[in-house]
Amino acid sequence: MIMVIKDVIEFIQQHVPFRYHATEFPKNQGHDCGFVRIEAGSPPDIYIVGLKSPSIQVAIRHDSGSEAERIAKEIWNLFHGKSHFYIGETKVYFTKCDQSEPIYLGKDNNGRTMYSINVSCKTFN
Repeated sequence: MIMVIKDVIEFIQQHVPFRYHATEFPKNQGHDCGFVRIEAGSPPDIYIVGLKSPSIQVAIRHDSGSEAERIAKEIWNLFHGKSHFYIGETKVYFTKCDQSEPIYLGKDNNGRTMYSINVSCKTFN
């Protein structure tokens, strides 16, 4: 199976409870929420059919800067160096965060603190 955004959101929600949305922040949503995106990542392996390298981006925004940072670090810890697990029906062999810490993005136009976590995955379907 190909990694599905709904499954990624459910996986994160199970371990780091928060309100997550698919792909982007909704325009009329409350202040404290996040979005989850699946990106193309690296090219698939040419020698092992089915081995792929998608990326996941999770963005967090929160009225409280310390709470935004806490949530972002929990998500970072959830993914960095994790191996041999499932997200939905997708077998995930390994995940690592692309940066040593969540990325502080600053504040949005409404003064909410924002962070981003970028994760590289190795999956097999």
